[in-house]
Amino acid sequence: METMQAVAINVLKEHKKVEISKETNRTLLKLLDKYNWINFSTSKMGLK
Repeated sequence: METMQAVAINVLKEHKKVEISKETNRTLLKLLDKYNWINFSTSKMGLK
């Protein structure tokens, strides 16, 4: 959680929350969730 918080803070320093939502059509929280799922869940399932 602390690592993800640090990542979120760094992203928000570089980009406005509104820009992120407009460009991706997702919230920052959803993007972090998707990142974690891709990098951790799929690697455990042998999909990565």
